[in-house]
Amino acid sequence: MKIKRVSFYLLLLWSICSCGKQEKVVYFPTGEVKSRAPLNDSRKYDGDVINYYKSGSIERVVPFRNGIVHGVVNSYYPNGNLYVTETWRHNKRSGETAWYYPNGQIKYWALLDGNRRIDSAKWYHTNGKISYRMLYDKKGRKVDFFAYEPNGKINLNHVRPLFLSDQDTLAAGQDYTFEIVLGNRRSNSINIKFLEPRTGVDSTKGVYTKTRYIIRRPSPGKQLVKVVLYQYRTNGDTLWIDDWQIQHTYYVKGKA
Repeated sequence: MKIKRVSFYLLLLWSICSCGKQEKVVYFPTGEVKSRAPLNDSRKYDGDVINYYKSGSIERVVPFRNGIVHGVVNSYYPNGNLYVTETWRHNKRSGETAWYYPNGQIKYWALLDGNRRIDSAKWYHTNGKISYRMLYDKKGRKVDFFAYEPNGKINLNHVRPLFLSDQDTLAAGQDYTFEIVLGNRRSNSINIKFLEPRTGVDSTKGVYTKTRYIIRRPSPGKQLVKVVLYQYRTNGDTLWIDDWQIQHTYYVKGKA
């Protein structure tokens, strides 16, 4: 008799919990559970929303608070290994995010504020060694770049020019300012030749490079900056000259 009373009590407790929090269940056409979502009294997601593969293994877990994504979102490979983990706060990515290879090794790591990367982002080789590292400023602009070989040494064959403009839409009469960084640079001896515009360019001390360029009061309409970067480097008795041509468009308000 005692055993029967305990069983009835547990069954009653389960029923109360089930009625207290509703659940939305979605199925695949073939009958397998596709997702489970707990709902509060306002019919909003409130708790962990879980998506499943057809095999029954978990594909994704998203934490909700009264209809708002808040917490760590995890996605998984079909084999159960972690695929992506992201930190969300109040419906916005905010904090660490990491991607993983199917074997469990980290593939990518970054700090995010929405879609904007903060400070740095790192990509990794399959052996766990760092492959690329991109540096960002507070505006989310790429300000430097580094490439690495699988053994951990810097790969000097990868160089990337980075165009850093303060803003790309200007009011009429406003100066256009920018810097150009040669990411993963092999030397600090960088020269720049302007192809467009050919006149009206001044310079001052830069923040990320030695020079910040200033185009004085550009005309209204769509404008183009076109430059060639030259880098001089030596290898024994040989002088090498590397060059990169880059261009960047911006817009000045007002009537052309």
